[in-house]
Amino acid sequence: MKPLISVVIPVYNREKLVGDAIRSALEQETTFPFEVIVVDDGSTDGTVAAVKSFGDKVKLIAFPANRGGCAARNAGVEAAQGEFIAFLDSDDIMLPGRLQSQAEILLAHADVGLVTGSSNILFSGRPGISENKLTKLGFNPSKEGVVILDSPRLYTARMFFTSPSATTVRKKVLLDGCMFDENLRGAADVEWAFRIASKTKFAVQSRPVSLIRPADGLVKRLADGFLNKATEDFEVMLKVKDLTPEEETAIRIRMKGAAHYAIATSYMVCEGGKLTRRAITRYRHLVSRSIAWKWWFISWVPIRLGRPLAKALARFK
Repeated sequence: MKPLISVVIPVYNREKLVGDAIRSALEQETTFPFEVIVVDDGSTDGTVAAVKSFGDKVKLIAFPANRGGCAARNAGVEAAQGEFIAFLDSDDIMLPGRLQSQAEILLAHADVGLVTGSSNILFSGRPGISENKLTKLGFNPSKEGVVILDSPRLYTARMFFTSPSATTVRKKVLLDGCMFDENLRGAADVEWAFRIASKTKFAVQSRPVSLIRPADGLVKRLADGFLNKATEDFEVMLKVKDLTPEEETAIRIRMKGAAHYAIATSYMVCEGGKLTRRAITRYRHLVSRSIAWKWWFISWVPIRLGRPLAKALARFK
């Protein structure tokens, strides 16, 4: 029987984590068929063997060389048989009921092309925060279990609330000019969501549908050049021809925040030094001169002494 939903999991060098992601998808209880597709992005560890251990329960696509997460997601979409595409990162967990609840929303609302849920976030394996998307968007989650955004583009310009690991999209929407941009290496999912918001309505769930483990991949993202590309997706968004003044202002504010975050992260995660000064040089046009000089000073301070100063400075933009 043809699946209604295709779960797409891109993976690169996550042999110890990908099994948890796959199991969380396979254990979903639904009233309809679904498939799980894992796209290996040229892993050099035991990731492929870990995926193959699930046998024919999982469809494996293996790239001979690394092409990036966007290319891996796109390959999964192209291979999918389902009408709906549920994304899941290889270091995250799909919570019980996600597929059933998101499919029911899409089936009930033919004009909704994307549905996203809330997330529980872990930091270094320990419970972190529970992020309710409706609260983040200014709605009351106790009154609204699901909110339909008729005009979601301004919301996506203002904030990021469509983490792929919590999001399911109609395949026909993706194929209509909304695949991931493989030329972007920063937070390409932000630009991706903005494009989709130009074409269709969004549904946002109050319930948590995924367990996000950002710390597991943070250092890798930094090593892959995140510090040089933290604002890349916003720069692309600013080139959209029909931007409203309110959307442009919102994007520029987020661009400034991303630059500040890149500088702060370079110090807090990678222990300062040359990497922090490189980030300051890259984004000095987006942060105030006083903030830039303070980060420059802190970058010369040993992390043990500078961490309290860095935590305080990270609150300002």
